[in-house]
Amino acid sequence: THAANILGISIRTLRNKLNSYRQAGVDIPAPNESGRVHA
Repeated sequence: THAANILGISIRTLRNKLNSYRQAGVDIPAPNESGRVHA
C-alpha cells in the first residue's frame, strides 16, 4: 500500500506490474518481515 501511494498508482496496478515483471523473468525479492524497505 505504501509503495503504491509513493508511486501514485493503485495497489492493483502495482500488483499487476509486479506479476508482469515476474513473468518476464525479473527477480522480485519478497518483502522483509517489517514490511519496510531499508535503503
